[in-house]
Amino acid sequence: MTTAADVLREHGIEWKDAPRYYTTCPRCSHLRTRKHQKSKCLGVTVDADGVRWGSNHDDCRWTGGQRFNGAAPKQNGERFEVASRPAAKIEDFERRFIPNVLQ
Repeated sequence: MTTAADVLREHGIEWKDAPRYYTTCPRCSHLRTRKHQKSKCLGVTVDADGVRWGSNHDDCRWTGGQRFNGAAPKQNGERFEVASRPAAKIEDFERRFIPNVLQ
């Protein structure tokens, strides 16, 4: 089975042992001005299903990902399933007039 480190290494992305982190983008960071080359513009998310990433740099906007089970890489707009929120949290959202978008 492929690991998160393997997937990220394959795409030239720095691996950190964290579920969500930012790092430099291997596709656009070297093209930026020297002052901004070390800016962490690539968001990386690792969860039980796989790895996703996306650049926040306007000229790049590179996104991608791969599941651990060998399935096809994620396409833009495809989302992992999100666990439902506990009833107490939903009640708290309703009390504060925050929409529950996971229903």
